[in-house]
Amino acid sequence: MKLMIVGVIVEAFRRLTSLLYQLLVRSIFINSVFVDSDPSYEWMLAFLQNQPSWNTLRSVEVSTSAQGSNFTDLLMSEGGGHLSKYKKMLRRLCFNPAVGQTYNLWYKGCLLFVTRQQEPRGFWGGDKSTLYVKMLTSGNVTLTSLIADAKEAYVSTQDHRLCIFVSERDSWKHSSCRSMRPVCSIILDNGVKDRLFKDVSDFLKSKAWYTRRGIPYRRGYLFHGAPGTGKTSMMHAMAGHFELDIYVISLSQMGMDDSMLNRLISALPERCIALMEDIDAFTFDIGPRNAVDTGLSTPSDQQGVSNENPTNTHVTLSGLLNALDGIGSQEGRILVATTNVYTALDPALCRPGRMDMHVEFKLGSKQQAQDMFNHFYIPKDGDAEDDDDSDRNIALPKEGPANSKTLLIDEKEFKPLFDADVIRKLAVQFGEMIPDRKCSMASIQGYLMTYKESPEDAVRNVISWLQREHPAFLISNERGAPSILMPAPAAVAISASKTGDHVDAEASPTSSCTVVSPLSIETLLLAVGPPTDVIADAPAPSVVTNEAEDVKYVSKCECCP
Repeated sequence: MKLMIVGVIVEAFRRLTSLLYQLLVRSIFINSVFVDSDPSYEWMLAFLQNQPSWNTLRSVEVSTSAQGSNFTDLLMSEGGGHLSKYKKMLRRLCFNPAVGQTYNLWYKGCLLFVTRQQEPRGFWGGDKSTLYVKMLTSGNVTLTSLIADAKEAYVSTQDHRLCIFVSERDSWKHSSCRSMRPVCSIILDNGVKDRLFKDVSDFLKSKAWYTRRGIPYRRGYLFHGAPGTGKTSMMHAMAGHFELDIYVISLSQMGMDDSMLNRLISALPERCIALMEDIDAFTFDIGPRNAVDTGLSTPSDQQGVSNENPTNTHVTLSGLLNALDGIGSQEGRILVATTNVYTALDPALCRPGRMDMHVEFKLGSKQQAQDMFNHFYIPKDGDAEDDDDSDRNIALPKEGPANSKTLLIDEKEFKPLFDADVIRKLAVQFGEMIPDRKCSMASIQGYLMTYKESPEDAVRNVISWLQREHPAFLISNERGAPSILMPAPAAVAISASKTGDHVDAEASPTSSCTVVSPLSIETLLLAVGPPTDVIADAPAPSVVTNEAEDVKYVSKCECCP
């Protein structure tokens, strides 16, 4: 009996001691958990890597693809010798907390215990990372200050960069960071860009206005037009200009259904851009889809998913509409949807409240081609600097005399920057040679990329490029067009007779340029050799005129080289 009483007293004392210890620990320690699906996880990684004591750790996880953390630039040379200075590979290195390790560090007089754990996510694969932070403090003020400093450290690492998030199951995961695209690099028709940016700016400043009038604080933009006209690029520049992160919504994600889409839309932050690209490929149609434009037939019913979607997705039109403007839709976000086939979209999807502003992106005009040329070649600040991003003006060093460590640089190998006035004159010529509304801006940019250091060659070879890439484009019937002066090593002086359809071409080997008469484009095409598939058997230069559209199809004749 005495032994039992002693045992009860000892057990009670043990439990009381344990309870008092737990109460003491809870009163002086604060435990916080940061999961990788929440942005605060990235904030804490950036904060830890900025601490001076972090560089003295003995156990870390090395990564070259940290997401949002503070990188250490590490130059890894390829080979040896002097050329390794110019043929270097830049790798960004960071040190993350190792899995299962506990680290101690001080923050504003408080001791921190940091532990990182990983566990499988289950059926969907991948690992879930969790950061446990224990602080020796009595109040939440220190924790709030820690999170604020962590966010500031994270933002400082993203200077002039925007973050891109992708959906992972029903949560958002940081994917990558991109440099902000300059707004001036987007070449559109006059007024389009200004009107769009003004609308976005007004929306971001009008939260109180929306609230007072009971209007949902959301804005939707529909970018439609031919492929390569700048829809995604415009969204990229808009996100950088207003410092908004991009959240990519993919309706083709495996397992995507109405419920998951609703959770993703609801989990969006208040100030961001939600991007849905090629939305016509995943939504339903009312009326037949243009089979010429899409190459696909129209589904016979509107149940399930669209036939254009080859993936296992179960998003319905009703579910998509409810996610965009339903009761659970996040406010403050900007939705940007892109489509190549505007007529394929359901009218319910395009109505105001879901897509408030429709912006058409047309094929490039002559003025856009001219602006693109100027943007490519007119010197900009930093072009002449020898940095890691551009070596256009770098001359590789040569070895000096024997037994000498001197590096000799041949001044002739430096490529001079282009004169702005000359570039503007060439840009006018280039713009006149591009057919109006027949080439996408992406194709024009791709062509100029092949001559990024030779604007003269870009002007000289544009006609041959048009014949090769766009063999059946239309030639506008423009009378009185300005003459074109095109530099060429061996030019041909071409003159057109206005009394008939015949064109005389005379070789002029002594001339240093090609002078094109007022019928500049048609004449130049006849001289260089237009496509042969428009009118195959024309024995003489012939022009087929479509009076309704006031255009000409120029065919090739036997006298053309």
